[in-house]
Amino acid sequence: MNSITRTTLVFLLMLVAGAILIFYRYDQLSEGHLELSTSSQRTAIDSTLNTYKLLSDTIFSEIINTDETLTLVNSIVESSGDQRNLQRGLLYRKLAPIYERLRPTNVRQLHFHCPNGNSMLRLHTPAHSGDPLFDIRSSVEIANTELREVHGYESGRVFHGFRHVYPLIFEGHHIGSVEVSTSFFHIQDQLKQLEKTNKTTLEFILYKPDFWNKLFAELQIFYSPSGLHTDYVSESADQISFQCRDRVEDLSLVSKIKEKLLQDPNVQHKMEQKQSCNCSLMYNYATYSVVFHSIKNIEGNHAAYIVAITPEPFLAEIRSNALQLFSIYIFLLSALYILRLRFVSLLTKQQQHAGFLQNISDNMGIGLYSTNKKGIITFANTAAIALLGYDKKDLIGQHAHNLFHIPLANNTDNCFCDQILSAGAKVHTDHVVFWSSNANAFPVEVVCTPLYDKKNIVGTATVFQDISKRLHQEQKLMDAQEKLRKIALQDGLTGIPNRRSFDQRSQKIWRSAMRRSQPLGLLMIDIDHFKLYNDHYGHQKGDDCLTRIAKLLEQACKRPDDFVARYGGEEFVVLLPNTNTQDCSQIGKRMLAMLAHLNIPHQASPTKPYVTVSIGCCSVVPNGTTSMADLIACADQCLYHAKNNGRNSVSAPDLTRNIKTDA
Repeated sequence: MNSITRTTLVFLLMLVAGAILIFYRYDQLSEGHLELSTSSQRTAIDSTLNTYKLLSDTIFSEIINTDETLTLVNSIVESSGDQRNLQRGLLYRKLAPIYERLRPTNVRQLHFHCPNGNSMLRLHTPAHSGDPLFDIRSSVEIANTELREVHGYESGRVFHGFRHVYPLIFEGHHIGSVEVSTSFFHIQDQLKQLEKTNKTTLEFILYKPDFWNKLFAELQIFYSPSGLHTDYVSESADQISFQCRDRVEDLSLVSKIKEKLLQDPNVQHKMEQKQSCNCSLMYNYATYSVVFHSIKNIEGNHAAYIVAITPEPFLAEIRSNALQLFSIYIFLLSALYILRLRFVSLLTKQQQHAGFLQNISDNMGIGLYSTNKKGIITFANTAAIALLGYDKKDLIGQHAHNLFHIPLANNTDNCFCDQILSAGAKVHTDHVVFWSSNANAFPVEVVCTPLYDKKNIVGTATVFQDISKRLHQEQKLMDAQEKLRKIALQDGLTGIPNRRSFDQRSQKIWRSAMRRSQPLGLLMIDIDHFKLYNDHYGHQKGDDCLTRIAKLLEQACKRPDDFVARYGGEEFVVLLPNTNTQDCSQIGKRMLAMLAHLNIPHQASPTKPYVTVSIGCCSVVPNGTTSMADLIACADQCLYHAKNNGRNSVSAPDLTRNIKTDA
């Protein structure tokens, strides 16, 4: 082998080795830059959402949760007809000027709901009210049934946005809830700094399975395929502008690069998996990064994407540099000095970009610090310094675990950062206590993630915020919920569920029976001549009688799903899932027999010398033509027949008879 051949082989080997090294470095820089861009965008989005939550909390505490406003809401709940409309008008008159002043702060909806989930008053459309919301608005149902605040994204019949729903309590009683909401387009307005700095274009695409069945059919024409995936649609800018009077920007750039995104199988796979993802692409001789930020609804399920498209001259330049370096490497293998200059240029740009990210982290409103592999603090933002109470010089270089992770007493247990370094998995917890410089402990919510250099963990990044106020509010809310639950859903005399509990439970049992196509039985029970019993024995004995009969009815219902409630006065109801009319009648007869055996004296009764009851029973397989009200009406009519036929009996309709909706 001659020298020319050897030289050629060496050149080819060095050419291949140089190409591998150069383009591998390009891929690493591109991936790192995309990850940093994704993280900074998500931080800005989360910070903006948190800002609106704080704004909503302020609106609720200073405007809504006041004696004057709550008194007006309570008046609406306790009134009906024209009187209710009058009270709604008074509430609208009080809040309309405030609502108009809030509009420039991007508050889109201020919406009051009744305790049963029906709309009470929409400040943006006051003439439209009374429509039920539980079936399509989980946030409203949670706020009114669990009596707790709900914050997050949620779709609706017309509007979709980031909602904050608060239960309303007046003099210890639940009187409904109120919602403060903001659209994505308002969030987009607040991200102008991101757009101004990076010239980022944002688009909001919605996941159809999350909202399509809720949406009014006549509004479906205002949604068009996203062009990115069949499961996603884009909302019409004209529709949003008309309905919300919001300014919607043209996102034509998104549509121009959709064909490029459709050719990326990784993006399509991530969208099918409903995961956040990012990529870079070239269009019209320019390089762009495209980041898909997954937005989850209040139930924790994927509901939409915020798509961020950013011109990336940095990526374009490093791609160009890689090609230039490769060209130079072909002709001047000895030009290491020029290659070094190119890398210095790249590192300088990285430092400039890191400075931009430093500016974002210092203004994000939550604490952020990083450590090396030994747990030594290498970085802390302004919020972290303020929360911990240390000077920056007293934090950098210190061991985080020994300084503020553990109690003042010497504790050698591993902290969450040690778990990250050993396991390599992200930790998200709110069961952590930090110690400030003046030895005051405060609870924090912590998200700690590993930092990688290639595939090796080189340290951790920790985001934290003080949750003292949140925990205090949660405890107060839990205490109030427990008290209200007992007051609202339990009969104070008999200890069994009351009429309100029956109304709520019956709807759920009805829907369950409809889904399973199973019969649902109902017993309406009335104590015979109970007024005579009270007149003869006194009301104290009457209360004892009601309590004993309530316990007897519960004993007669042997299945866990059977539901007994006091309907009012001397009336009781029993819901019997998966029970036909004949079996309902048999259970009613069992109750009569048990009551006769109990033999509670009733000398004033013209029926028997002991307490008796009359029972009307009915059963139906729920479908689209019947309702719970029809079943109650049928059982009530049968109860009427039982009373007219001598009492102390069970009356049921003909087994072949169907319940009509107009019964």
